[in-house]
Amino acid sequence: MIYIILSLLSSMAITLFSKDAIYNMIKRTGPLISNYNGRRIPTALGVILLPAASLSISFLYFVHTINKSHLTAFLLLLYGMAFIGLIDDIFGERQVKGVKGHLTQLMSGHMTTGAFKALLGIAIALLACLSIYSGIYVFVLNVFIIALSANFMNLFDLRPGRCLKVFWLMTAIVIVFAPGHIGGILFILSLLVGSIVYFPLDASEAGMLGDTGANMLGAAIGWAIVVSWPQSYKYIYLIGLVMVHLLAERYSFSALIEHSRVLSAIDRMGRER
Repeated sequence: MIYIILSLLSSMAITLFSKDAIYNMIKRTGPLISNYNGRRIPTALGVILLPAASLSISFLYFVHTINKSHLTAFLLLLYGMAFIGLIDDIFGERQVKGVKGHLTQLMSGHMTTGAFKALLGIAIALLACLSIYSGIYVFVLNVFIIALSANFMNLFDLRPGRCLKVFWLMTAIVIVFAPGHIGGILFILSLLVGSIVYFPLDASEAGMLGDTGANMLGAAIGWAIVVSWPQSYKYIYLIGLVMVHLLAERYSFSALIEHSRVLSAIDRMGRER
């Protein structure tokens, strides 16, 4: 128990004391992006969560009930997804939108940064899932759950604080449907604590998580699901992911949220305006 407490406290403390320094570094050197209000703000602030996640998760290696190979694979997954997200944040082609747009460009022989990110994301998910290999069908299922979960979170990094709220909701769902496996997914609580400390920076429109942070948080949700949920739940979740991505190609989630009084109120919680 002491190592779990140390893990959570270290995540909170490191994020609290490092976020302003990392934010100022990115604000000074870039990358910058225009947000929904047209303001130029720093992006890729998801890197703020990495130092805290690294140290806090290291404490969990001393918890005997936790699978150490799962922790190692999870850390590699975090860094890999953050890295490819950073590539898109720095070099991203903003004129190409949606999965369909990037696939169309790829099929015509033009590699976009989004397509490059997707291919690398699948490769990183594949490498992480090798540590829990139990058959080819389950392996493929797990890879696509992680890869699509990473992109799923990207769909919500369009308004201040929204992506983090979705991450918190998904974390709660993961825990609810992982009975008897809570000890095995303690690693996600480190990110949860760090994200709560980081939240005011995002909600105030001072900066954005960017693909760096959204990819990382989404992949964390995906990994927690593949190591803790029964197979039947995984299939249902994957179908849901595919449906959400198909809907995103046709509808604006921001518009749908704005048209719902409840969702709009939740979306604006914690925001300055």
